Amino acid sequence: MKIQLKPQAFYDLVVQPSFADIKPGDTMYPDTLHLFEIVDNVSLANGMSMIDVFQKQNFTRRKDRSCKTVWSQVGTTGSRKLTVTELYSATEFCQEEFYAGDLRDLRDQPEIFRNITFDILKRGTRMDMLTNVYFGDVSRADDANKVWNWNSYDGAVRKITEYIADSTIAAGQVMTALPSGSITPTQAYNALEDAYNRRTDIMDSMLEEDLAFTVDRKFAEAYQKYLIATGTPSNIAPMLLQNGIPVLNYLGIPIYVEKTWNPILSALNSGTEAHMCILTINGNFVFGTDKKYGGGANLDQAVRVWYSEDDDIWRMKQHMVAGVQMRAPQHTVFGITSI
Repeated sequence: MKIQLKPQAFYDLVVQPSFADIKPGDTMYPDTLHLFEIVDNVSLANGMSMIDVFQKQNFTRRKDRSCKTVWSQVGTTGSRKLTVTELYSATEFCQEEFYAGDLRDLRDQPEIFRNITFDILKRGTRMDMLTNVYFGDVSRADDANKVWNWNSYDGAVRKITEYIADSTIAAGQVMTALPSGSITPTQAYNALEDAYNRRTDIMDSMLEEDLAFTVDRKFAEAYQKYLIATGTPSNIAPMLLQNGIPVLNYLGIPIYVEKTWNPILSALNSGTEAHMCILTINGNFVFGTDKKYGGGANLDQAVRVWYSEDDDIWRMKQHMVAGVQMRAPQHTVFGITSI
């Protein structure tokens, strides 16, 4: 038996739905991949230049007695490039290992374990993707506990750190370091206030729903406790509804909660609780891939599932490319525990 998926099918069935726009607060999607804009045709050799199209203005000119026109740019292309890295994920298993004890009677239903194994691989690969889009750093050593994949390609934190170092993100947009260990309700509120006050002028002129906070779960829970303790009528702050769903917010700016950050940050902080907060423009983070990239004999297979007659084992392998970049990093406020 052999199952194959072409790159386009893998993109349509697995990759693109992972980044699809969703209703804030929709529990069917447990993470924040939807905050990334997906670009699906990035050149493996040359990458793709980033075009800044946020909040362009200053188009109007006084007409004079000349036929000369001053043309204004709608978007600007800088030196920033979205590049992608070739990746794969693979697993193999001997189905005989499953048939022990009471499960021996399931030998006539081998598809049960094949489906379970493939689902584990698919979900694990997606978790690796989520880890890397935020915390990926190719210079980082492997996780000693072999739990987290955080060095397959450079993610958002690495990009932000680079843009702070070269002053693309101004020093005034870097928050006071978030606490190492438990964060108190007051500390969470003060951190949001600090981030809000560090917005750029462009961010300040935008509609609140065009901006977004992203914070870790412990941070969000502390902020909710602050609201309850201070007598706010709703523990999601003054009521904000998006698509009919109450959304945690600060002064009208939605707060998205990334549940996976705390265990990853803790692992990076030698087992101690750590925190992170990002305030930026919606759509600022970009995830790049290529829906034509594949592996196999003709380099046109994104997923292969096959049975090896020689070894009596099932093998599964996935191929893809991935990379992260920012459209307008200068409009970002960032805070993190020193890890």
